[in-house]
Amino acid sequence: GQTISQPSTQALYLNALNLKGHERVLEVGTGTGYQTALLAKLCSQVISIERNPTLARSARATLELAGASAATVVVGDGTLGWAPLGPYDAILVAAAGPTIPQPLLEQLADPGVLIIPVATAQGQELRRITVRDGTISAETLKEANFVPLTGRHGYRPTIEEP
Repeated sequence: GQTISQPSTQALYLNALNLKGHERVLEVGTGTGYQTALLAKLCSQVISIERNPTLARSARATLELAGASAATVVVGDGTLGWAPLGPYDAILVAAAGPTIPQPLLEQLADPGVLIIPVATAQGQELRRITVRDGTISAETLKEANFVPLTGRHGYRPTIEEP
């Protein structure tokens, strides 16, 4: 009952982050762990939040088999981020919210980059938010079509998770 982004979309995400290899990255929406594994090869540490405990367990097992030792999967509300290990040099969100969750902005390092799909009146846009010297700027990368970002700073879940 879940979806995974197209490989071309994941490549766009990873390219837009412009990782150099030393970063700590927060990923919101682990899913199968595929993109988490890619991130683990491109940065020094990735913390991935998954709201569905069953998916999180499966992703942990997959990442362990893949040898992605730089990746840690936690269960929680991704719209709240994961403050204990912040701030993050980069944050990647794999679901579209009605707005950009404030806790994610607060956990973004300076300099830092946040990639997130956001709802608009016309649909969704994939946006890159950058912070540099205390200045926040935003740019639209492309139109998007992602699943809803659920949580305290997103949409309300329509059904209970197992």
